[in-house]
Amino acid sequence: VKTGDILVQLEDDDLKAAVEAAEENLRSYESRLEFLRKDFERINELKDRNVITQQAFDEARSNLLTAEAQAAVMSHNLETARINLAFAAIRSPFDGIVSERMSDPGNLATPEAPLLRIFDSTKLELRLPVREGLVSELRIGQELEAEIGALERPVRAVIAEIIPSVDPGSRTFQVNASLSGD
Repeated sequence: VKTGDILVQLEDDDLKAAVEAAEENLRSYESRLEFLRKDFERINELKDRNVITQQAFDEARSNLLTAEAQAAVMSHNLETARINLAFAAIRSPFDGIVSERMSDPGNLATPEAPLLRIFDSTKLELRLPVREGLVSELRIGQELEAEIGALERPVRAVIAEIIPSVDPGSRTFQVNASLSGD
């Protein structure tokens, strides 16, 4: 898979309906807001000519400000609904290979249960047993050459971690090294 490819598409009918409802609510309220803006302009002109009371002007202004705030809330609700809908499509965070599918279509997806596993073949790690006597010569960041039989060539690896406990049976330490990709 490539970065951004859809890996899993969750059921999203209710999320699409929420977006449509939020769009309709916002359109409806924008129409009301336009009416209140024109009404306020008209009342403002009347106030300038001293035809209406200050209370009528204040009420029109308050109605307009309230409507603007409500339209902003509805706009935010629409954006939230769109974000929630986007989460229904689970995308690949990087180029990689789907190595295992742990859920089938129709299963309930939950945050605690992985749906699948992806691995990035450019970031493979080696776990190497190292004799106790050699571990003092190794440093994190040090480059090593390792042979992997399946590749039929040596590869370069960089030590990422030295596990500070010895296996009592084999008297070895474990070293984790990242393949450099060469």
